[in-house]
Amino acid sequence: MIDVVPFELEHIEMLAAPRVDFGEVAAFDNPSVFAFTGMIGERVMGSAGAFLLWPGVGEAWALFSRMSSDEGRACTLTARRRLKSFMQQGEMHRLQAAILVDDIPACRFARALGFKYEGEMPAYSSDGATCVRYGKVI
Repeated sequence: MIDVVPFELEHIEMLAAPRVDFGEVAAFDNPSVFAFTGMIGERVMGSAGAFLLWPGVGEAWALFSRMSSDEGRACTLTARRRLKSFMQQGEMHRLQAAILVDDIPACRFARALGFKYEGEMPAYSSDGATCVRYGKVI
């Protein structure tokens, strides 16, 4: 079972997956960030949240540990059950995500949460890679 707890910066360091360059960590410690962490026991399975872009619209982010298929399904189900209330808590009517075009698991996760594919964004990432936009509206 996944326990959902408030996000803390230390959770990023506790992720079991190899660290990736996702930008300045201090950006996650901001009042305009709504976030949570999923844990099994003391193990951080993942953290996710949204940066509020402007009233009603958030940019989603997520970081995950490596996990088994069963753990992945449990994380997906937990996130799907809580997504609408998460958006309502943050007073968001729209949540969007930019995902690297070749990150098939991340695209699959977005669709499993009810996000809709909205199109390609050429040269969108910091290194010029193409991303795809997914969005969810409530």
